Amino acid sequence: MVKSKWAFTILILIFGTVIIVWVYGIFDRQIYGIRQYTPPIFIPQKADPATLRATESGPVIGFNGLKDTHVWLGIPYASPPMGVLRWLAPRPSESWEETLEALYPESPCTQPWSRLSGVDGSEGMVVGDEDCLYLNIWAPRSAAVNSAQTEEQLPVMVWIHGGGNVVGSATHLSGHKLAGTQQVVFVSIGYRLGHLGNFSHRALRNTAETRLDASANFGLLDIISGLSWIKKKYSKFRW
Repeated sequence: MVKSKWAFTILILIFGTVIIVWVYGIFDRQIYGIRQYTPPIFIPQKADPATLRATESGPVIGFNGLKDTHVWLGIPYASPPMGVLRWLAPRPSESWEETLEALYPESPCTQPWSRLSGVDGSEGMVVGDEDCLYLNIWAPRSAAVNSAQTEEQLPVMVWIHGGGNVVGSATHLSGHKLAGTQQVVFVSIGYRLGHLGNFSHRALRNTAETRLDASANFGLLDIISGLSWIKKKYSKFRW
């Protein structure tokens, strides 16, 4: 009798564990979405002349996206933080003369691979690139509002990805749904992570030319630089 009770108890525990794991899996997918587990797939796009915009840095062209949107992917907002610019505050991006085709997202910033990296990989891999200070824009494809024919401007929603300043990607979340259904301009910003984004050392402080260069908060300064780019460009170039 005692043995049968123990067997029944163990069976209940095993069954309960299976149910908990199953429910947790469903809950996790509903809360975080499938994009946390599968990186977005970007299909090569054809540039659309209707998306040609003039910025202070140079002309930019994008493409027609889902949900009746215009999309620009991989616009540089600062110079690549590599070589002599590594572990320094972000510097303005260099200008260009030829039209920049913003048709495909740039690599995420260097990081250990995770489900938030936005690219394929596996545990233990290092993914991304140091040349990663780019932003992405999704805007409603509308002639009546947000165009050169009117002063009316749509609100801008800036998405700064999470990941504990260690992992994450500006392309982990696509902005076409919010831009297309809520009539907002959706912008995502990539910024330096890990030791490349947050690192302090006496040698760096001693050679720093400015207080910002000595701050060690390079990832945060990247975000501020991206926000400044948006503020300056938004009033001059109609999405």
